[in-house]
Amino acid sequence: MTLPSTFLHLGFTARNEGIDALATSIDVIEHPLLKAGLKQLVADRHDAGLRPDLEVRMEVEVDRLERHHRAATAGLLAVQAGRTLNEITQAVHDAAGGE
Repeated sequence: MTLPSTFLHLGFTARNEGIDALATSIDVIEHPLLKAGLKQLVADRHDAGLRPDLEVRMEVEVDRLERHHRAATAGLLAVQAGRTLNEITQAVHDAAGGE
């Protein structure tokens, strides 16, 4: 299921059955930020506590994705340049921040 259709279904459920009905959706949600947000929402946390927690998680997730994309790009560029396997591996490692 795509993220937009997931939000469509979650919104429909919340409007028609209430926020508590979203609890059944938590186990099938795979995206960690959405899962954490749903857990907090169902637990009846107020927006003031929800937003800072999710903002920190979102920053961590965006950083992870950026490192992943830098590594993939570095690997593709190294392959295109005809680098050796060790050079490709090193380029990917370096681009990912040495992880």
